[in-house]
Parts: sequence; C-alpha cells; structure tokens
Amino acid sequence: MPRLMAVLSTVGTAAMLWVGGNIVIHGLDVTQLWAWPYKTIKYVATELANALPAAQGLVQWLVTAALDGVFGLILGVILIPFATRVVGPAIAAIWPGKST
Repeated sequence: MPRLMAVLSTVGTAAMLWVGGNIVIHGLDVTQLWAWPYKTIKYVATELANALPAAQGLVQWLVTAALDGVFGLILGVILIPFATRVVGPAIAAIWPGKST
C-alpha cells in the first residue's frame, strides 16, 4: 500500500502541474495578455508530431502536456516565495487566529 500511495502522489503532482500550467497558458492566450507561451508550445508540439506521422496525435499531446507541466512547475517555483512571504503574513495580519 505505501508503494501505491507513493505512485498516486507522484502522478497527482504531475497532473496538477500539467493541468495548472495548461489553464494558465490557455488563459493568457484567450485573454490576449501573453499569447507567446501558447503559440510556442503549439508550434513545437506540431513540428515534433509532424516528424512522427504514425503517432502524430499522441506525440502532439505528449509534447503539449510535458511543456504545460514544465510551465506549471516554473510558475509554482516563482509563486511559492510570494505566497509564503507576502500572502501568508497578510492573511495572518487580517485573521490572527488563522494558521497559514
């Protein structure tokens, strides 16, 4: 059972990074704030998929998911210090009894 929980933890973390990165990238493109990440990932995924026509859809999805996950990881690494040093203390100042 501990091995299963370790696998689920790893898969769950990867899924959160992938989905979170995808949501942010898609949102930046749709709102026209910054389309470069979306267009770049789409271009790279399409070019790599065209190199393997037998598995075009699979390759495009895998590349897109992997790059979305990398984006999510980078964004998380950038935002963690902000959340712990700014947001956490602000919440503690507003609600002194709450732990952050």
